[in-house]
Amino acid sequence: MAIDLENNKTFAIKIMRESQINSNHKMENFIKEIQLLSEIHHHHVIDIAHVNLNGLYTKYDGRVIKVVYYVMKYAEYGELYNFLEHTPHFSENISRYYFHQLIEGF
Repeated sequence: MAIDLENNKTFAIKIMRESQINSNHKMENFIKEIQLLSEIHHHHVIDIAHVNLNGLYTKYDGRVIKVVYYVMKYAEYGELYNFLEHTPHFSENISRYYFHQLIEGF
């Protein structure tokens, strides 16, 4: 999480070590994810604010590693998938509410 003190905004950052993307397939998927999220502008889909495919990250011990990352608006309650993982079955009304949001986003 990062905070823009000038504008009083909070952002989330998805960072992956270049070594984690050890195949062209994983990098292609990461780039597709960025492209899709960049093209979609909807109030139920989080916007990407910045992308860097050639980033550097300095670790606490001073080592610098290569990373790819993107910055997006912070989702205060997390991702829907993580929420669903830790939530018991929804009532039909709650299910309809989330389903409606998902369909609008698509």
